[in-house]
Amino acid sequence: MQLSELFEAKVSTANVGAAMSRIVSYLEKKMGFKLRKLGVEHFKNSSGEGHGIRYVEDGSVNCIRFNWVGSKSSEIVSVDLWNGSTHSSA
Repeated sequence: MQLSELFEAKVSTANVGAAMSRIVSYLEKKMGFKLRKLGVEHFKNSSGEGHGIRYVEDGSVNCIRFNWVGSKSSEIVSVDLWNGSTHSSA
C-alpha cells in the first residue's frame, strides 16, 4: 500500500472505523510495532481544517494522525506525522 492509495480511497462514512482498523493493522505489521488510538480531534494544518484520528506508537512519542475535512467526509485528505521533535504532513 502506498500513501497515495489512502488519498484515492473513498470509504462510506459507516465503514470508516473498519477501514481505519485495517489501515492500522497493515501499518503495525509493516512497521513492527503497535499503534494506540488516542481519539478523534479537530485539526488545522496546511491542508485545511477538519477532524482526524490520532495514533501513538506504543511506548513512544511518535504519532500519526489521519485527517478528514469534516465529520461527514470519508476521504482522507492528509496524514500528519510527529517524531517527538518534528512534524510533517503528507
